[in-house]
Amino acid sequence: MRSKSDAGGDYGPCGRMRLYGRFLAQIEDIRISIDKIDESVTEIKKVYSTILSAPTSDQKTQDDLEALTNEIKKSANNARNKLK
Repeated sequence: MRSKSDAGGDYGPCGRMRLYGRFLAQIEDIRISIDKIDESVTEIKKVYSTILSAPTSDQKTQDDLEALTNEIKKSANNARNKLK
């Protein structure tokens, strides 16, 4: 009878490489989510600057701010779930 290691399962050299590859892919997904958050935060800073410099803010600016906030929440939840 062959063990899981002998058959190249999750504990053999090939299996470890597959697990390592999946682990690295998850790390890359988390990094992408964090980069998206960083980009959205930069955009939010610009929108807030526009809001603060104008006597009144238009609906488009408010909608842009809400969309960016939702994008940050989505990316943060994605990263959080992958870290669990």
